[in-house]
Amino acid sequence: MLSRKGFTLLELIIVIAILTILATLLLPMSMNFIKRANEAADLANANLIYTASAIQVATTAGDIDQTYQANADGSSPAFYKEFIGDPWPHPKLSGTASFEVAIQKIGITLPSIKIYRIDGSERQLYVRDQNCFQ
Repeated sequence: MLSRKGFTLLELIIVIAILTILATLLLPMSMNFIKRANEAADLANANLIYTASAIQVATTAGDIDQTYQANADGSSPAFYKEFIGDPWPHPKLSGTASFEVAIQKIGITLPSIKIYRIDGSERQLYVRDQNCFQ
């Protein structure tokens, strides 16, 4: 009787074909998961910056009309170091993007806190009520 060791060439080709089909189906889905995870991280960072900004508005006497971004070395602006630490959060969707905070509190009016995700010439406003960028 012939004893058989190993796999035939046909069996190996079939297994490789099945693995290729599975990889073709799963790769686009995994890329979508990564994109959604990066978007969720950006939303969490924007919410963190918003909360720290609200604390700044509540604890600062007088008027505020300032815009904050990461310092040149990537560290957080002075006030935010206590709440966010270093480095200043950077958006995950793009390696060149950054967050910008614009705060206006003048007199007894309600303060305005706007968080932007900036990537090149594109500015997306963080809408806290809807938890999204527009």
